[in-house]
Amino acid sequence: MTTRFSVTELATAARCERQMVLAREGYRIFEGDGGIGQAAHAILAAFVARGATHPLLETALTKDPLDEAALVHAAVEALYRELFDRAPSLARNVASSEVVRLARIAFDLGSLAGELLVRARRAGPSALRRGCRRDGP
Repeated sequence: MTTRFSVTELATAARCERQMVLAREGYRIFEGDGGIGQAAHAILAAFVARGATHPLLETALTKDPLDEAALVHAAVEALYRELFDRAPSLARNVASSEVVRLARIAFDLGSLAGELLVRARRAGPSALRRGCRRDGP
């Protein structure tokens, strides 16, 4: 399993599937200067590393029976936590409109992560362990 990801591709997919397909075929669609890409990568990487330990997400992942809405909500909250942890340092370097854009990206990524976790949870505990390895294979 690879840990490489593209926040740009995920954000594009959340916004418009056609743009993602065009981007994969080599046609890039640019919006603004994209100056928040590194911050978005850092937020998503931190979520991947620590998201399962966020209290809401940890509870939602193990709740039986599965509460899909609570799991999606918890994933969004965990991603926002990563954003808020970095907000003071980000705010010094970007315009306030960029912080708002980054928050929207975090929301989209959290919703997407939540939906993926719901699918994994439906597939059973072994699917979650394969997708969220902390101790190696």
